Parts: sequence; C-alpha cells; structure tokens
Amino acid sequence: MKPQLRWVIWLFLFQAPGIMAGSLTGTLQNGTRGFGVPDTLRIALNLYLPDGQVKVLPRLATVSPEGRFRFDQLEENPQITYEPMVVYRGIKYYGAAVRLSQSQPNAVSNVTIYETTRSDTALTIVRHHVLFSPGEGSVAVKEMVFLENAGDRTYIGKEPTPSGKFRTVTYKIPPGAESLQLGEGTMTCCIEFEEDGFYDTMEIPPGKKQIVFSYLLKSKGGELWFRKPITINTAEIDFISFDPSVRIEGDGLVEKPLPNNKFKRHVLTGLTAGSLATIRLAGLPESPHDLSLIFFGGFLVVFGVGGFLAYRRIAKSAVATSARPSTAEKSTHVDHIILKEKLLREIALLDEAYEAKKIAEDEYRIKRNLLVEELKHLVNS
Repeated sequence: MKPQLRWVIWLFLFQAPGIMAGSLTGTLQNGTRGFGVPDTLRIALNLYLPDGQVKVLPRLATVSPEGRFRFDQLEENPQITYEPMVVYRGIKYYGAAVRLSQSQPNAVSNVTIYETTRSDTALTIVRHHVLFSPGEGSVAVKEMVFLENAGDRTYIGKEPTPSGKFRTVTYKIPPGAESLQLGEGTMTCCIEFEEDGFYDTMEIPPGKKQIVFSYLLKSKGGELWFRKPITINTAEIDFISFDPSVRIEGDGLVEKPLPNNKFKRHVLTGLTAGSLATIRLAGLPESPHDLSLIFFGGFLVVFGVGGFLAYRRIAKSAVATSARPSTAEKSTHVDHIILKEKLLREIALLDEAYEAKKIAEDEYRIKRNLLVEELKHLVNS
C-alpha cells in the first residue's frame, strides 16, 4: 500500500468527526404509580441529520430487568442528534435529544412511559394569554394556552370524533372570528376543525403543553366585545393590548403590572369549564384597512419558546442583509433600521436571559411576544 493512501486511511479512521465509537445509554421507567415496564418493550433510536432528514436506527435496544438500555457504535458527529423512542399502548414516548462528539462520545437519555386514561380530571389551563393587536376596523388576536396534565397517566380523550379518533381538548374562538391560523403545539395530523373553533385528538402525557393560535375580529364604532368560551378549568386568563391607548374593561378584571413594560395586563382568575370570559375593548381605530397586513412577515410571527432560537438566527440575518436606502428615504429608513436593530437586540438579550434561567417563563413569553409585535408593526409601516 502506498504511504500516501495509508495516511489518508489513518486520517479517516482516527481523525474524522464521524467515528463510530459513541454510545447512548438510558433507563426506561413507568411514571404511573404501581405499574412497571413490560419486558417486551424495545427502544428505537431516531437520528436527526444535518440535511433535515429523520431516520430510525435499524437496530432496536433491549431493556434489561433493571430498565436499562444501550446503543453502541454511534457516530461521534455533533451535527447529528439522537433521540430514543419507545411505543407503549400505541403512544410514542421520547427521551431527551442528545449529540455526541469526540470530546463527549457518551450521553444519557432516559425515557418515561405512562398508562392511559379517558378521564380529564387532571387537565387544567394554568395560564392563558390573549394578546390583542388593534388595527383600523379590526383586531388581530393571538391566544397562548398553557395546558397541564397534573396526573400520572396519559389522557387519550373520551369523546369519539367523525374521523374515528378521540377528542382530547377543544379550543373555541369568539363568534365572528376569521382567518384562523394555528401555531406552536398544533399538528396537522391531530387537529380537526368545527364551526366555532377546533379540537385536538393528540394524547396528552403528564406535564405541560403550549398551544398557540390566532385569528381576526372586526371592530365597530371603536369598540369590540370579546367573548371567550372556556372549555377547561382555567386558573388564570389575562388580556394585553399592544396599543396602550386601548382600554380593556370587564367585570372581575384585575390589572397586574408587567415589570419594565409599557403594556397593561388585565387578569381574570378561577374560570370553570362552560363559563364565558367577556371583556370590552374601547378606543379602537375605526377606519377599515387590509386585514392581511396583520400577519405580514411570516418569520416575524414567532410562537413561544419552541421557535426563539431559529427566530434569533433569522432576525440577525435580516439585519445583516438589509438593503441600502435611497437618498430620498434615507432618514426614515435609517430610523427604522436603528429601531429594528434595537428591538432585535432586546429580543436576543431576552432569549439569553431565559436560557440562563434569569427570567421566569411566564414573564419571558409575554415580553417576547410584545417585542415581536412591535417589530412586526415596524416592518408593516
């Protein structure tokens, strides 16, 4: 063998970033009290590749009597993400996604399975944000619902649907709502629509889940009566307008401060399923306009934590590639660029503070949505 070829082979085997010497270990446990792990279960391993492909490792891992499993000979490539998965009672459960590298060739990712239930008594909405973006003759509404299954079983629904699935959670929208758009926490496989909203058929394991959706409501005479049907016991629902001049009124509303922010937060607490949350928005713009502008700039409409890292990369790229303004519009354009960069910096700093756990999740989500809405209005203008 030629010395040069031997050198190339040595580099490939011992220096390449994709050496097959990594391992992933974990423990499979049953999170439902009084239940164990069946010895017939096998663990699969999902691979998320750099090009966006998702593959499943051909081999399955067995589970030891102690509940342990192990995958060896994995590629030590930090661009590949590994995620253990098990199917139990027809439901997929996942471990934490991990990456391997030559400096960190081993990782741990545990998986918890649960028994199922058709009782929804453990379901509550711990927090529900309703964000208003007033326009001329209309109001764009974004709802952020924080659902919690406080039990130790996966809720699989109790009411059968025309598709043969089971309804788990129903989301109602106010009468007259249009242009319904679904965001984070919704999957096309499991959402089914009806005249006054939509419902989810996806199972709900123990823990918290966020659902985001938006729609438009027409206003008349500078006011809007907002009537929100409550379908699940709700600990707290709050209302925020991105136009500080708009008044939010209603029985039982309590104004709570939002630290270091100009927007007001009006809160209702202790709502039960079947009730109706009713408020009045006054002082709205009255002239009609193109409603489609509300949702202009798709990359700016980011729902919750799930998209904030991707948004930050896109936002930074947008600043870097901004076009040079003409002389006639230079002053206004420069002002917009400066303000846009300021808002982007504030969003990035807020993201970093949340990642470092220096800010509570609830405060983070509200403030970030307010900043994004300001940025969206700036782009629209």
